[in-house]
Amino acid sequence: MINVLSICQDKIPSALIGIINPFERLTNHKDYSEKIQFQFKRSYEVTAFDIRDADILISIRGADPLELSIVKECKRLKKFIIYFLDDDLLNVPKEAECSIYFENELIRKSISEIISLSDVLWTNNYNIAKKYKCENQRVFISKIIFEPTSDLNYEAVKNIVYSKNNNSDVLEQKQPVRIGFAGGIDHSKFLDVIVGEAIEIIHTKYKNQVEFEFFGAKPNIAKKLSLKHFSYEKNYEEYINKIKSRKWDFAIAPILETEFHKCKYYNKYLEYSSLGIAGIYTETEPFSFIINNRANGILVKNTTQDWVDAMEEMINDVQLRLRIIEASINNIKEQFNENIVLMDIIENLPELTYYNALKVTIDDVIEFPARETSFFWSRVKTIFRNNGIKTPIYITKKIIEKVKYL
Repeated sequence: MINVLSICQDKIPSALIGIINPFERLTNHKDYSEKIQFQFKRSYEVTAFDIRDADILISIRGADPLELSIVKECKRLKKFIIYFLDDDLLNVPKEAECSIYFENELIRKSISEIISLSDVLWTNNYNIAKKYKCENQRVFISKIIFEPTSDLNYEAVKNIVYSKNNNSDVLEQKQPVRIGFAGGIDHSKFLDVIVGEAIEIIHTKYKNQVEFEFFGAKPNIAKKLSLKHFSYEKNYEEYINKIKSRKWDFAIAPILETEFHKCKYYNKYLEYSSLGIAGIYTETEPFSFIINNRANGILVKNTTQDWVDAMEEMINDVQLRLRIIEASINNIKEQFNENIVLMDIIENLPELTYYNALKVTIDDVIEFPARETSFFWSRVKTIFRNNGIKTPIYITKKIIEKVKYL
């Protein structure tokens, strides 16, 4: 039995979708249930016993000095180390809520050192692979498991969104057309920049014929036009269920055309498509990696007119939306199903089935300092190092920003 230990600062979506979900499925798979044992732990919960027993360590977005110390100890004890990275952590834009953390030199040094100590860099974006790969290091670029909601298929979508005219086979558009966006509060600013004006034009022209809804992010245009807003849900399962419950006719996914955003994954496409929601996306990577324009989604340039034109077409063209829904659901079924993704993992990470680290005793493992205290104070020191005497002002500002979205 190969013991796989996976660590992350918290059970964030990256950990759930990228690692925990596929490994839970692997450990229940008929061919691997007796070969692989998996556990996830928050970084500050890791004990010497966990390190002693592990054959393979997967560090998910490891960045904290505590995580670096865990990786170093695993390396010393000849464990096989995998670093999972789904964001350009060394180039987080200043406007991002987490930038203060990732700008710190100690954190940046920890990220670089963890990557250099890893046997494999595991990512889901070609651009991250090019940026972060160390010399002679293996790289694994994977998809993630994403399946259409079990009770939702093409016919069901038609019944939810449209109703047949009693006297003909023509599909009647239900009113109003519901347009959605789902994403974290960091998206608020660039929603205004990219689509704020376009949303106002559509809202003014179509009035009660359309409804815009925002889940998580609350851009200024939503406040200005009194558009519906729902608070962000940290529990990922609840997050998906909330989107599903809104029964959006189509959704939008604008992103900035920066090198940082090109290293993102196309989660929005997977989320919308798996729920039977047609989508409009910025014509840039990562969306251009997966979307065939006007087939499984609409790709648009980030101009107000292009966004207006795309939204108008989606509002008025029932059949276009239905074709996109059908194509995107089929794409999810074909490329992101459990069997394909799990076999890809096993093929590219064969160590999962055979790598036995050297057996060690608990006395061989270097104990760590009080983990929760270490983790907490590393965060506090980062804030103080970046803000100095303005730290209380910074903390107060962050609290106010959080409260605004409650």
